[in-house]
Amino acid sequence: MIQGIPLEVLQFIFSYVRLTSDDVLVDLGSGDGRVCLYASKHYGCYAVGYEIDKAQYEKAVETQKWYGGNASFIYKDFKEADLSKYSVIFGYIHSYDGVDFSKVSKDTKIVTVATKPFGLKLLEQIDCLRHRFYLWSVE
Repeated sequence: MIQGIPLEVLQFIFSYVRLTSDDVLVDLGSGDGRVCLYASKHYGCYAVGYEIDKAQYEKAVETQKWYGGNASFIYKDFKEADLSKYSVIFGYIHSYDGVDFSKVSKDTKIVTVATKPFGLKLLEQIDCLRHRFYLWSVE
């Protein structure tokens, strides 16, 4: 089992936003890769994780070897990512300072925890098993 966010919570969130094999998901601050690996393996999407902690990045790459999934991990600050390439943006982080949402499509599903990303409009609050997430759109 991949540790961290309970798999039931990920399943709930990804079902809620109707994640499909047509989606390309990015996880901002992907840590050990659990979100990308779960999404790609169980929903068939391609997933990309950005991580600046070398140990976490290496753990994600190693975990993918035994867990599988159609995902890539990038050892780089997500603030440098071109977010226009993704149909789903996931962020379990507490600061979006420096993240450029200006090129993100209005159809992109943006799911975060905690802090409001600058320039986004709140669509819904999502509660599941004592976890609170927010669904946003570009203003």
